[in-house]
Amino acid sequence: MRIRVDWRKQLAGFFLALLFISFTISGLVLINVVFTIAPFTFYGQPVTVTVNVGVVLLLLAAITLILMLKIGGK
Repeated sequence: MRIRVDWRKQLAGFFLALLFISFTISGLVLINVVFTIAPFTFYGQPVTVTVNVGVVLLLLAAITLILMLKIGGK
């Protein structure tokens, strides 16, 4: 009996695994980096929007892990 392998699924899984590893490592390295995106005023009061780069990268790693698990499951 011959087992059929879907190369597209394997390629997507490999690409997602690479993304997961790179997002996780860079997220842990950049956990304390904060960027100010949009300083503006709202009713005369200064408001700044800041983003923690490490947390964003770790969230992307979690999303890629979920996608990998969805692709691998049947």
